[in-house]
Amino acid sequence: MKNLKYDMIGASKGGYHGHPQDDMKKLGIKYQYATPQLICDQWWFWCCENIPEKLPEYIAELKADPIDFLSKLEAEKIIDYGKYEKNIRLSSEDLELCRQWFCNVQDLNPEVLNKKDYQLAKNIHDYFGIKVSNSLQNGLVEKEQNDD
Repeated sequence: MKNLKYDMIGASKGGYHGHPQDDMKKLGIKYQYATPQLICDQWWFWCCENIPEKLPEYIAELKADPIDFLSKLEAEKIIDYGKYEKNIRLSSEDLELCRQWFCNVQDLNPEVLNKKDYQLAKNIHDYFGIKVSNSLQNGLVEKEQNDD
């Protein structure tokens, strides 16, 4: 799900003088929560759906995470975690440590690993462009079969 920022000055210059929430409704955009950002004459719309391909110039994607800008209670109320993915901020070094950790656990104590562990390891390997080992691939297939 995307978050959008609505520039009220840009909307006014573009000829729209209504309320940002009314404008979003007219555009057919649904959102879970909206917060006014009065200091910068914007509204931020969180977890938006039904976004048209072409947006007015005064509406742009907001590259922010509601968890970082709302109270924990507000964020937990609005976020449907089944539809929303939090952007994780890990450095390449952190990801490399995770990859190494997984490989060590797989070698020493593989029975504690589950399907999600194997999928995460595969995603990290894919991120780095590292060939996924046969043992990792076989472990993922085995865990998927056990889940069925």
